[in-house]
Amino acid sequence: MTYCEFKFLLESVMTGDKTIPDDNLLIPLVNQLITKLALKAIPLTLVTKDMNKDFLSSIDGEYFLRKPVKIINNISLIDIDDKLHLVLVYDVASFISHNVNNKMYKSFYDEEYNNYIWDRYKKQ
Repeated sequence: MTYCEFKFLLESVMTGDKTIPDDNLLIPLVNQLITKLALKAIPLTLVTKDMNKDFLSSIDGEYFLRKPVKIINNISLIDIDDKLHLVLVYDVASFISHNVNNKMYKSFYDEEYNNYIWDRYKKQ
């Protein structure tokens, strides 16, 4: 998913809520929340054995969690597992929404995140 597609999905989810901020505010927020989500979920697309990459953490001494590639413009790819895109949308929405909708987005975030973890668990 590109950042442009991400913004379209975010706008769709937040219909009737606040307008999403301009890219100069939104891109740093999305980059920060991708990193936070990566540390929490350990997305498979970010797991590497390559010690030459910038990494966020060591998983077990052999595998590392590399840093997601930063978003810089509309054609940048969201560098996280596809099944976490909606989790990220809800996380961003919870940060920029009106207080009354914040809990709703957090609830959707929890549900999608738990589905992602459960799907990974079932595949083991």
